[in-house]
Amino acid sequence: MESNPEETNKTPVTEYDVKLFIDNYGASSKKSEVLYNKTTALNRALISTALAVYAKSGKSCFKPVRCLDGIGASGIMGLLWKKHILDNIGVTINDSRTKACERIKENAQLNDLNVKVLNRDTCALLHEQTYNFISLNCHTVAACYLDSAFRNLPKDGILAITTTDDAALHAITPEIALRNYAGFVTRTLYKKELAVRLFLAAVARAAARYNKGVHVLCSVAFKSSFTVLLTVKRGPTHANKSIRNIRKLIHCSMCEDRTFYPLTNYPIESPSSLLGCDCSSNLPGKVVLELGPVWSGSIFNEEFLVAMYHHSCKFPWKVKASVLLGQLVAEARCSITNENNLPQPQGNNFVVKREHETEEENSVKRLKVHNDVPSDREILNSGKLISVSTIKSENMNPVITLDSDKDSAPPFYFNLHRHSLKGPQLLRVDIVIQFLRRAGYRASRTHFDREAVRTNANLSDLTKILTQAANMNTQ
Repeated sequence: MESNPEETNKTPVTEYDVKLFIDNYGASSKKSEVLYNKTTALNRALISTALAVYAKSGKSCFKPVRCLDGIGASGIMGLLWKKHILDNIGVTINDSRTKACERIKENAQLNDLNVKVLNRDTCALLHEQTYNFISLNCHTVAACYLDSAFRNLPKDGILAITTTDDAALHAITPEIALRNYAGFVTRTLYKKELAVRLFLAAVARAAARYNKGVHVLCSVAFKSSFTVLLTVKRGPTHANKSIRNIRKLIHCSMCEDRTFYPLTNYPIESPSSLLGCDCSSNLPGKVVLELGPVWSGSIFNEEFLVAMYHHSCKFPWKVKASVLLGQLVAEARCSITNENNLPQPQGNNFVVKREHETEEENSVKRLKVHNDVPSDREILNSGKLISVSTIKSENMNPVITLDSDKDSAPPFYFNLHRHSLKGPQLLRVDIVIQFLRRAGYRASRTHFDREAVRTNANLSDLTKILTQAANMNTQ
C-alpha cells in the first residue's frame, strides 16, 4: 500500500502543549509554504504573555479583544493564544498561502480549538479590518507591513513584530537598510540594539503618517531574530512626540564611542566634539560616522515588563520566559543602587538551577526570593498594572502608565572585551557594574550582549573606572 506523499511530508511537533503538523522542511521558506521556526518559540511566548497582560489591563476598546496573527504559517501563534489565554479573546489567523491555511485548519482541529482562518494578503486585510492586538512574524523583510499595520490600529492597540533573517537590520547590506528603513548602519559591537532602534524609527514614521504616536513596551533580541512590542496613541501631539525621538547617531569607528545628536535644526560645526573621545584629533583621516537616523527614546517599559513577568508564571513557558523577563526588568530599570532584585513567585514556582540548564536559566541565580510576594490576583488589581516599587506596599493604588519614558534605560551598551585594559584577567560584568554604581552611575547587564554593560557613563568615564577596578583587582 503506497503512502500519501502529503502524509509522509508532515512531521508532528509540540510547542507549549500545542500539537502541530509541519512540513519536513518547514524551517526554510524556499522549500516549504508551511513555515515553522523553532528558534523563535521564546519570542512567541513573550507575545502571548503580552496579550494576557493586555486582556487583563482593560485598555482594549473591543470586547472581546480582536487578535490577529497576520502571517500564520503553521498557525502556532494564534493557537497558543486560544489554548492558554483564558480571557475572552477572538483569534484570527491569516496567511496568504493556500497550503498554509489548509495546515492551520488541520492544526486547529487537531487541538480542538475554534479560531477564524483567513486566506488573504496581510496588507490588504490590515487596511480593511480593525484589530487591536496584531502579531506579525515576518520571515524576511518587515518594512512592507508597517504602513498597513497602523492604518486601522486603534488607540491603545498593541502591535508585535518579529523579524528573522533580515540582513539589512544587521548591517550586512547597508544599502538595503537605507532602502527599506531609511537609515544607514554599520557593523558595531552594539549592532543588535542599533538594529532595533533603526527598525523603531521606521515604525514611528509609519505611525506618524496616520497621526499616531508609539510607545515601546518591550524590545528583545534573541539569536538571529528580534521582537518589538509597542502601543499606539492617537493624535498629532503623540505623533510629533514620537518623531522627535528619531535622531542621528554619531559613532567613532576607532573606539566605538557614540552619542545622539541634540534635538536642533541648526547645523553642528564639529560633530566629533559631541563625543568623549579624542580619536578624530589624534588619528589621521576621518574616523567619525553618522548613523541612522534611529530611535533615541526608550525601548523598554518597566511596568509592562513587570506585569508580563508575573503573568508568565501561569503558562507552560514560565521557566525560560520568567528568567528573560527578569533580565529585561533589571535592564529597563538600570539601577544606580545594588537593590535591583525582583519579587519572585512563592513556593515551588521559583526557578532553581537544574541539570542541563540553558544560558537564560543560569542567570536566575542572581534573583532573590522574597516570602511576602503578592499573587498575580493582587498584582493585577481591577485590571491595572503596578510597578515593582509599589509591590511591597500594603495599601496599593495601582495606575497604568504605559506611555511614560521617565528614567528610561540609557541607550546602548559597552562590550567589556573591547574596552577593558589588556591584561591576563578580564573583569567580570557584575564587578564592573558594582564599580559604576559606587561612582554614582546607572548600570546593569544587557540581554543584547552577555559581555557588555549598559550604563549612562560615557566611554571616557567607563575607561577610568575600568582602570581603577583593574588596579584594585591586582593588589
